[in-house]
Amino acid sequence: MGSVRISLKGLTVPASGMGAEARVAGEQLLDLARSGFMGGFFVGCMVASAVAIVAAVLALVYLPAHPSEPAS
Repeated sequence: MGSVRISLKGLTVPASGMGAEARVAGEQLLDLARSGFMGGFFVGCMVASAVAIVAAVLALVYLPAHPSEPAS
């Protein structure tokens, strides 16, 4: 698989020289990135809470509540 090269030389544009369309596009991209991050964070939290609940139920079911009687 070949390597991917990206040139950033042409991407350096001062903010004052940006047009209104570019600013709007930048704000939309930032909003999309934030909502994507928060969506992923929410899903991660839901998965972690589901795993914790399943682990707690398994511990309640399989771990003994009291020590077993010693064999005589």
